[in-house]
Amino acid sequence: MKRTARFWTFLVASIVFWFFANQTQIGWLYIVSAILGGILISAWMLNRGTLKRLSGERQLLLDSDDDLHEGDDIRIRLTLKNTGQLPASHLALIEHCPLPPPDSEEHKLRMFIPMLPDSLEFDYQTIVHRRGLHHFPPMKVNSRAPFGFYERKGERKVDTSVLVYPELRKLTRLSLLDEQPAAELSNPKAGMGSEVIGVRPYRPGDSPRHVHWRSVARHGQLVSKEFAQETQPGVSVVLDRYCPLTPIPDTKYQPFEMAVKAAVSIADYAMQKGYPVYLSADNSDMAVPQGAIVRDSLMQYMARVPQSAESNLADVLNYQPMQQFIAIVMAWVDDTILETLMSMKHRGYNMLVIIPDPASYPIESDVSADNLADTLEGSGIPYRILKHDEDWSYVISHESQIKGVNS
Repeated sequence: MKRTARFWTFLVASIVFWFFANQTQIGWLYIVSAILGGILISAWMLNRGTLKRLSGERQLLLDSDDDLHEGDDIRIRLTLKNTGQLPASHLALIEHCPLPPPDSEEHKLRMFIPMLPDSLEFDYQTIVHRRGLHHFPPMKVNSRAPFGFYERKGERKVDTSVLVYPELRKLTRLSLLDEQPAAELSNPKAGMGSEVIGVRPYRPGDSPRHVHWRSVARHGQLVSKEFAQETQPGVSVVLDRYCPLTPIPDTKYQPFEMAVKAAVSIADYAMQKGYPVYLSADNSDMAVPQGAIVRDSLMQYMARVPQSAESNLADVLNYQPMQQFIAIVMAWVDDTILETLMSMKHRGYNMLVIIPDPASYPIESDVSADNLADTLEGSGIPYRILKHDEDWSYVISHESQIKGVNS
């Protein structure tokens, strides 16, 4: 509890009146002095339990039932309740919201409540600035009730956490997948496909339509056709977490955050096309979902994944299982990956490499993607360069940066 300037003014006035009353023995001076002192004591007693009677609730009101992504609008409802019998007054509330940009007005909201008899609802709207798991700090509340002689400060913890998914943009096309001749490939083993690879003895349960009648006529026994198993090729989305910026910039306008957005959008496009998507990344400090990933698991992982100071993209590509189509999303320019990429190209993998251009980001870096891009171009490996000042979703969808290749 802090004594205000008004308290000291009244206290000095009370002492002055008492001093003159003691010197002059005038009765009404004693009365004035006693009244001033009594007001201070009464104010202290009334102010003592003001904040103890307060509690709060917070609700996140989305415009739709969709998940919350970076860049979405969100409305937040803050409810302040007074659980005491007496009304609370002269309340100053400070709400710190972690969702909007740090320099916005919604990041730190101030509200003054003259009187709170029961409860009060307060709504405010903001734009979600950045992905991640965000925790609201405690609300700061202070009161100078009832007469402004004492200021009592406190905090009311309202547990509120929200997981914000990365920005997701719908790609219009992706050369890695759209330029393939077919979405289904035949494996040279028996299965339920449409390409006949031979015949075998008839088994109970085989469809009569699959009986090979020429062989039946020749051998006098029922024979069924053997089909090649048709499987849909998978897509590996590889997120390179390596970004050697130290300390980590306190901004979302950096290569790693761009890499996360690009990886999510590419994975979503592949899912929309019906491809099974497999996620690969450094799993030394954060487990990566295994197998064909569903959209919810993809978003939850991408919302939380941090960058790493270790360069291990080559290990990810060499020791984690890869699918036929591979989208490699880099968070930094790393020339040490070239040998691995060349080896994978010679083994028949279809690849698309996403490279950031750190020099274009507001992070005080002069690292350029040009040399790595020139090497990839000379090797015939498709790539895209993502710059800070460009529409990255358009670059991924349309622009071809390989000479003589249309995408």
